[in-house]
Amino acid sequence: MNYIRGLSVTALATGLTFALGLANQALLARVLGDEGRGILAAVATTVLLATLALGEWLHRGSTYVAGHHPQRSSSLLTLTLVWALFLAGALAAGLSLGDDWLAGLISSLTSTPFSRPILWATALLTILLVVQRGGQAILLGQDRLRPYNAIPILFIVAYLGGNLLVAHGAEPDVLQVLIAWCAAVALSGAVAVNLCGRPALVTPVPLLVETARVGGRGAVSAILVFLMFRSVIYLVGAMMGLKALGVFTIAVIMAEMIQRLPNIAGTVLLPKVMAGDDADHEMSLRVGRITLRMSVLIALIVVLVGRFFIEVVFSLPFVGAYEPLCLMLPGLVASGYASIFNSKLAANGYPPVTLWAPALALLVNVGLNLWLIPIWGLAGAAVATSVAYILWATVITFAYRQHTGVAWTRLLATSAEHR
Repeated sequence: MNYIRGLSVTALATGLTFALGLANQALLARVLGDEGRGILAAVATTVLLATLALGEWLHRGSTYVAGHHPQRSSSLLTLTLVWALFLAGALAAGLSLGDDWLAGLISSLTSTPFSRPILWATALLTILLVVQRGGQAILLGQDRLRPYNAIPILFIVAYLGGNLLVAHGAEPDVLQVLIAWCAAVALSGAVAVNLCGRPALVTPVPLLVETARVGGRGAVSAILVFLMFRSVIYLVGAMMGLKALGVFTIAVIMAEMIQRLPNIAGTVLLPKVMAGDDADHEMSLRVGRITLRMSVLIALIVVLVGRFFIEVVFSLPFVGAYEPLCLMLPGLVASGYASIFNSKLAANGYPPVTLWAPALALLVNVGLNLWLIPIWGLAGAAVATSVAYILWATVITFAYRQHTGVAWTRLLATSAEHR
């Protein structure tokens, strides 16, 4: 599938997922309230971080290997399933021995009430996400964008349906939402695995080594980028409380939705680069320019109608998310542009800059948050986050230019000059 067609398919699927996801987030905000939404934000961040820590090496490595060696996809699927079974056994054994202690530890670290049922649901959800993302990684590496994009649609439809059932229950709470999340991931993960075909009987050791080698670098990079974007959740919760976190979470959700556009473009670009379709760098440059213009346009729309949108969709108690969202916009625009170049670097085996750049930005983000949150509250958290995004974007853009040898005039030129 060529880039334009792949982008169209992905954009259409993501647009539908975006709309349903927005409805789902609005439902959760109204059902759980600001404090409940804050608890769910901290729990969800912990789930995603655990998924990255335990399974991102497999996700990144499978995309890379399937893109370069499509004939090994069945062995990659076997590796995914075996790893998930290993995680299930290890987590079940660990929680059986010390779930009370671990729940207390996570509660103290995240400033969030982690009960034993929530902890077990978190562990189950982590395993299911590893399987789902492993299947999607193989589909992406094979450049099978239609089935790859069908998985998130199936997931959000199932998740929204489950949360509608939760909303009509007697006493909806975070645990019930997590159970609905588990059911949706289990369904979409089963479909993703089925779409990958039949698993091989064995996985060659060299394949495991290559997947772990490339995926390990990618996992470290992804975890650092994730923490750069989401560590503020923990900091706001610890320093300002769960109600303030519930409000700030809406700004984070809106920010992540704004980032969907560059994420779409980068996702479609990744297999093209691995296949050698961007040898002259024109594709990545063109995609970067288009992404930058669209991000600026979206940012302007957010400034103009964001307050009204948040009030109507999420309800009046969450309007306080508008100011921090606006303060994050410069960083979102910059990071969206640079994420295209980061995809190019990732497709070339994750050079060291993809590791130390987000690590540096993470340290700056945490340091600035610790300084600015006591002074400016949620606005301080937003400013700190935006500065960190801009720092990361600047480093990645310089690294892209150094890696490709593209002149600054070509990097910053308008698309009209290169038609």
